[in-house]
Amino acid sequence: MGLVTREETVNQSRRTLDKWGELWESNCKVNRANFRKHEFDYKKKSEKCYLFSFGPSFESNLKNLIKTKEHYANHVGCVDKALGGLLKYSTIPHTVVTADARIRIDECLNGVDEGFAGVALKTTHFFICATSDPSWILFCNKYGIKYTIFLNKDTIKSHHEFKKYFNVNRLDIEQDAILLPASVNVGNCLYMIHALIYNFSHIFLLGYDYSFQYKSRYYGMESFAPVHRDFGRDKRILEAHTVVPDLTGALVYTSQNLLFSAKWLVDAIDKLFRGRKCFTYNLTGAGIVTIPMKLTFLEAKE
Repeated sequence: MGLVTREETVNQSRRTLDKWGELWESNCKVNRANFRKHEFDYKKKSEKCYLFSFGPSFESNLKNLIKTKEHYANHVGCVDKALGGLLKYSTIPHTVVTADARIRIDECLNGVDEGFAGVALKTTHFFICATSDPSWILFCNKYGIKYTIFLNKDTIKSHHEFKKYFNVNRLDIEQDAILLPASVNVGNCLYMIHALIYNFSHIFLLGYDYSFQYKSRYYGMESFAPVHRDFGRDKRILEAHTVVPDLTGALVYTSQNLLFSAKWLVDAIDKLFRGRKCFTYNLTGAGIVTIPMKLTFLEAKE
């Protein structure tokens, strides 16, 4: 039995659709109007893949990866908020995933010049949710960057409401988007893309904390302010729903959504290991993603 029940998943999907459905619809219309189809395959250059979410451990994890030089020979992917952080450390991701309806690319560049980013990311592959903020697809179009559009397939089948904008029929040559399992948050979505689309056999997670300490960082860099968009207050106060022990035994705060996301990811990792022999390792060194395989950076290099 998994950590997340079907009832929990259904309730989570319904709450999310109720909250964001109207904005998702609006974003879909704009993204469809600006959509450009790209032809490419998803061949991987190595069997190892390093994926960055944007939890408090992000910056220290990135520094450690750079020391090993593993990012030169292997695939690096990141979530939207981590993009500016990677660029600031002269690390160009091979893939970027964005799934949030209100996160703009200028926010995620985190002070990095847009023109510089447009040139640096020429060979980067973007995965953009059909309901994402339109700034992502406009940025890619402006700088000639290739991207894939995806829709999230959840237990309440909400993706059917948005199929009228993007064709996801796999038997149709006019297919212009792909379907992915709804993964609760962008970090989980990043993982599923590399496990299912790229079919990596060894995936390493970095910055996957899904928790935080009250007087420390909420996000991966100090320059990324943890301010709640709706209430204008510190997320470290508003999102401190419960206290749990992390991988190190320290007590940390987490929100109900982050806790659900961590459980969902642990279940997905277990299923992909049993079904596809996809080996997933947690290099975060902290947080609440409790999977059996935890490595140091030197062990990962070997």
